[in-house]
Amino acid sequence: MMKRLLRAARLHITENWIFYAVVLSAFVLGIIIGAVGFDKSTGYEMRAYISDSFTDLGQADNAALLGKSLFLNIILILVLFLSAISVAGCVAAPLAAAYKGFLIGYTLSVFYSVYGMNFFWALILGILPSAAVWFIPLVCLCVYSMKFSLYIVNCCRRKTRFRDDFIMFFIRFAVINLLCAAVFLISSLIDAYISPLLLNLAADIFIIGNL
Repeated sequence: MMKRLLRAARLHITENWIFYAVVLSAFVLGIIIGAVGFDKSTGYEMRAYISDSFTDLGQADNAALLGKSLFLNIILILVLFLSAISVAGCVAAPLAAAYKGFLIGYTLSVFYSVYGMNFFWALILGILPSAAVWFIPLVCLCVYSMKFSLYIVNCCRRKTRFRDDFIMFFIRFAVINLLCAAVFLISSLIDAYISPLLLNLAADIFIIGNL
């Protein structure tokens, strides 16, 4: 069973490697732009802000964090879905990947600028658990958004050849969106309840001790 799944995954990536290359390149580019876009002259202000934030980690409003994370993930899924069915997915999907990469790159740059390598591993505790969950679904969702967008274009250009399979293609795309939404829900729960706990455990070592 596992070998069959790995074979199917390998075949899928081989057939769609261009889409994956575009999405991953956009994600990496977003990380680079976010990392180099931070203004280091604001380091002192960021130090004070981060210090206050992490002092209150133990009293974080988990429900508010969950609501905000869910809202952003829902917006992301809706943008990718609507852009795909409106023939804009080929542009929106790479931009969505770049945006998520930008957020990671900028966050890494901010904390590295303020605390150096001492805080780097604490930040990994806050980012990696959630990112490990949403990264692959995000890439797949962006790829299928681009594929569906191109499929719509082909439907318009070659009506008799492509329209017969449109319903099945749409159902498959909708199911992928629902599955990704479920995974994003898990990542939101991690953002709201697990990541603050991990950062709170590391705060005394990596932050408060270095102020």
